[in-house]
Amino acid sequence: MPETEIQTILVIDDDWLNHEVLESILGYAGHKVLQAQRGNEGLKLAVTELPDLILADVNLPDIDGFILCESLKKNPKTQHIPIILISGHIQGQLQRQKAKTAGAFDFIERILKPDDLLTYINAALASTSPN
Repeated sequence: MPETEIQTILVIDDDWLNHEVLESILGYAGHKVLQAQRGNEGLKLAVTELPDLILADVNLPDIDGFILCESLKKNPKTQHIPIILISGHIQGQLQRQKAKTAGAFDFIERILKPDDLLTYINAALASTSPN
């Protein structure tokens, strides 16, 4: 994947402060950011926009993040999109395994240094590039 290629990342999170922080980090790294505040809104946006990556909060007000991930992975239009689930409180291996079972590429803690976050994002984006 060329370094100048703009990747579209859909952020699904009900907290606008999280949106602002992620948009700042991702925008600075050269990515286009789409935003959804609710899971069902994110599901619709994913189908219509087909982003290169989805970052989704686990605790959404209308749908559980694990169920959101399963829904995206069952849809032929979105099943190829890597999903990183984000939580403020990772409960350990059981939750991480639940994320993998749901089809998530990874499950990360919300509080990360920007460089660490971009490392996870770049790994997810590279997982779908034809090499």
